[in-house]
Amino acid sequence: MFVKFFIINAYGRSNRGDSVLLDECIFEIHKYDHSAVISGAVFHGVEDISSIHKDVSWGERIGNRVTRSLIGKVFAVYCLVASIFVFKLKFRFLLKTLPDLQAKTAKGMIESDVIVSAPGGYIHDTNNAYFIALYHIFAGLILKKKVILAPQSFGPVNSRIGRFLTRWVLSKVDVICTREAYSYDFIVNTLHLNPLKVFKCGDSAFWSESSDGVLPDDLNGELREALNNKKVLGVTFVGWNFPHNPKADELLQSYIKKMANIIDVLVEEYGLFPVAFNQVDNDIKTANLVKKCCKSSMLVDEVCREPEYLRAMISRSTIFLGTRFHSCIFAMMENVPTFAIAYLPKTKFILADLGLKKFAMDIEKMDEIYIVEQLRLLLKDLSYSKLKLSEAINKYKHNYMRFSDVLIDSGIDDAN
Repeated sequence: MFVKFFIINAYGRSNRGDSVLLDECIFEIHKYDHSAVISGAVFHGVEDISSIHKDVSWGERIGNRVTRSLIGKVFAVYCLVASIFVFKLKFRFLLKTLPDLQAKTAKGMIESDVIVSAPGGYIHDTNNAYFIALYHIFAGLILKKKVILAPQSFGPVNSRIGRFLTRWVLSKVDVICTREAYSYDFIVNTLHLNPLKVFKCGDSAFWSESSDGVLPDDLNGELREALNNKKVLGVTFVGWNFPHNPKADELLQSYIKKMANIIDVLVEEYGLFPVAFNQVDNDIKTANLVKKCCKSSMLVDEVCREPEYLRAMISRSTIFLGTRFHSCIFAMMENVPTFAIAYLPKTKFILADLGLKKFAMDIEKMDEIYIVEQLRLLLKDLSYSKLKLSEAINKYKHNYMRFSDVLIDSGIDDAN
């Protein structure tokens, strides 16, 4: 009998970091069980993900708003409450009152054997999205499914109600995969959950297949010329809102100016050509603001591309200065020496797990001089920098578990 997996808390294709993690999750499940039947739900972009993974049945996250109006918000709450009645009391007639794609998600969860919360998730309180993530995990528990949290980040959760709900829900799941030391510490030492069901894993993107280096056909002439024939300084940016910080606007402007200054120094000293890559569409605005602040010329690629193409493009970089973390992983996996700006804790902690913590810095504490010094160090002997990076990644993959290994160890064979 086939084991039916349902993936919850997946984002969609607009963030190429989330895309590669979801791709890897599907691959890892099939690696564990090639006959597994997989379904899932995404936050948005059902048509996009369906065109990529045609053998997976996709629905939409329960609680998505159909309009941005107050009525849309009220109806979203109704969908969440109605779904609980469907799951707990088996009021199946209420499925007809839900949007079709959300009803499809509810049905898929009901029919599944194993619920997997997608890798790359983030249970933290920088915004309220984590309540929806916990809701979907809780729904799996109500349905008495085996619930597995694929490698992701946990914490901080500072509010009392948030921490209570997080502890209460996560204490009931079967398996928790943490992807950084601080997440493991939060789960085991802050929430005091059973360490026997917590697995120390690596970020799933480190196990994704390397690109073939082939550039996409739709590159414009200038960008293609740069990637083929110039010493590229690859960069990514983030339009970060600095949550809970009263000086958010000031910090964003400081980040933009400092990134521009660092780029200008590297261009002047090393003759590099800066190219801003597009991991997340919403960051293009920030990229163009940095471009305006730069004295040097910078190309901004505004096209949305699948992860394998983005990774192939990044692979042409001589050195990489990234803010979006999975763009940094793409660069490192292509053996491009990298410095990462950390807007969330995952960046600096995963760099620390790699033994490369000196090549990461918090976005709120950016020190231009230090960053430039570290990039100079990497550029001083690129062959040595590449060697040490390769050794770090190999050691990381040896020290931390892969998700498919967790599936084997967690005993889901008895899910039926």
